Amino acid sequence: MDDRAAKATRPSWNPQPAASETAGLEMPTATPGTHKTLPKSKVKRPTLSVAPKNGVAKGKLTSSFPKKAVPVPPHLKITSSSVAAQGTRVLVGVDGRSKSSSASILAFFNRDFAARGWTVTRSTPADLTTTLRGTYGQDAVVATVRQLPTGQTALTVAGTFKVGD
Repeated sequence: MDDRAAKATRPSWNPQPAASETAGLEMPTATPGTHKTLPKSKVKRPTLSVAPKNGVAKGKLTSSFPKKAVPVPPHLKITSSSVAAQGTRVLVGVDGRSKSSSASILAFFNRDFAARGWTVTRSTPADLTTTLRGTYGQDAVVATVRQLPTGQTALTVAGTFKVGD
């Protein structure tokens, strides 16, 4: 039998590490004025503080359409729009056509979402439509664009908002 194996000891239930084991694990002390903090968060104001009236319109925006919540790109020929309040939730939609390119319409919404401090995601599914989604808390706007054979761009926008949140 090997003498080294006979001399092995069992660790105690509360082993104390040797000095050589802890030498590299100590945290350096911070020098004054070098600590970092996270930037201040923007105070989020409600996208909608009051629910607009329900409505549906063909060829134009409903009279109570919340343009600040769901902006409409310039030169959009509106085919339909709607607003529906359900308790503290508001659903908003608009469909239209534009001579502007898909890229310029998506850039319009991207700028708007970024100005609000919203999270933006983009996807291009198999049917060659492109979707841009802006979200913040319980509010969301989804803009879907598709290039038509006529050269125009079809736009569908849907938004959902929590009133006063």
